[in-house]
Amino acid sequence: MLHIARFIRNTPAKGLQAYFQGNGFPTSDIDWEGQETRLGAPLFKAVDALDDDRRAVLLVDAGRIDGMTDELGQEAMWSVVRDQELFGNLENAHDRATWLFLHDPEAFQRAEEIRYTDSHRLGRMWDGFVGPPQAMVSMDSEHHRQFETRIRDLFRTGQVKVEVYHRTRAHLDEESRLVQVMVYREGLPDSFLEFQEGELARRNRRPVLEFALTYQPEDGVIEVISQGRESREDIVRMFAETLLQTPIQTARVPLRRYDLASLANPRDFPTDPEDGIESVKVVMLQLQPLDHGPERITFETNRRTDQSLYERLWDWFERNNPLTGDFRIQIAKISVRFHPEKGGRQGKVLTIRLALPNGCNLKGTTDKDGQGIVMAAPLARKEFQLILEICEQPMPRVGGAVMADHFPEAREPLLKSKALSQGPLQTVVPDRTNHEGRTVEAQWDDEHRCYRYFSVDHGGWVRVPEEDLRTYTKKCIG
Repeated sequence: MLHIARFIRNTPAKGLQAYFQGNGFPTSDIDWEGQETRLGAPLFKAVDALDDDRRAVLLVDAGRIDGMTDELGQEAMWSVVRDQELFGNLENAHDRATWLFLHDPEAFQRAEEIRYTDSHRLGRMWDGFVGPPQAMVSMDSEHHRQFETRIRDLFRTGQVKVEVYHRTRAHLDEESRLVQVMVYREGLPDSFLEFQEGELARRNRRPVLEFALTYQPEDGVIEVISQGRESREDIVRMFAETLLQTPIQTARVPLRRYDLASLANPRDFPTDPEDGIESVKVVMLQLQPLDHGPERITFETNRRTDQSLYERLWDWFERNNPLTGDFRIQIAKISVRFHPEKGGRQGKVLTIRLALPNGCNLKGTTDKDGQGIVMAAPLARKEFQLILEICEQPMPRVGGAVMADHFPEAREPLLKSKALSQGPLQTVVPDRTNHEGRTVEAQWDDEHRCYRYFSVDHGGWVRVPEEDLRTYTKKCIG
């Protein structure tokens, strides 16, 4: 019922009316013209009066709508919606998801597929391969049938359906143009119990399984999202040979590799007061023998204790401390505690989990030049720089804060989420007076009403050009 409650409480009255009346739900007792804040109670009463079948329909629909209200879902819908002006004028995320669900079910399903694909990027279901750049994905139905036939043979399955469409993926202030391929195949036979006329009966079925590919013509990268890693290389090769009409060697895209060695010793995590961070602590380390044996040793401490994990290890092991021996750090957890918000008693705690070779619970992607990283979580600028430092990631082209005066609608929610702090806005921009690709921190000059930075090479203050200001949007928040 959680999805139903979120759907009713967050969707404006106009959207709720369109959904309930458009789907034939009994709502004759609902005063749709009355105060919107009073709609909740009568709607929940109407939901309680529904029979099981109608409530099940509402539960599924509300779950689908609610599932598209996060950032990934909103971006996915923006990439498929036709009337973007109307869509952009809707009140909130639930209003937009409800509108698309009702007015363009096909686009809504496509957005769900895009969200599914992007939410699994760089995870266990993901692999990336080097493909030919600037190739054309065939829209020829015969090539699609060839791909379906080869998938059918690979999985020894019955029915296969392939859908190919163009889409975009938001990146910084730009959009990458992609082609996405959804593949639906018939799974192995399965059975389940159900009631039929009051008696238990077993029904057989063949579930539909799905996987997705994306192709980015700009750099030729082919990404695949599927459950079985052993089949991904074959899938990508078949895709290239049938839909790209180009054989490839299926070389995997190299991922960033973290270096956690700096956490073997106590270290400071400097923060600024405006970041609102009270403390940063290493609270867990998992060690692996250097001979790569299967054993693991995990040391974890309560983040509330005054004694650090390193002090604990010294108390326990003294000179036999495993951090100084034949072990390497495989996984680390870092606890970031924020100061309480005004009127609050406890501050938010963010736990960052880093694992070799490139695992991170704050999912991120590198930019197309491999020079930047974008985190999909609201972190303060110093936290973000801290993660980059720990993982030995380069700082160029990483925006540290929102140019909020260019995006006024974003300022208040960003302040509330602590992704942006009160005070002078700052951001990292390229130093155009330096030829080594160096970045510098720009500051807002209230007197001259511009952003500027001090250049050592230039010997003075340099105004940040407009093209660099547009480079750093709210997507650059660490």
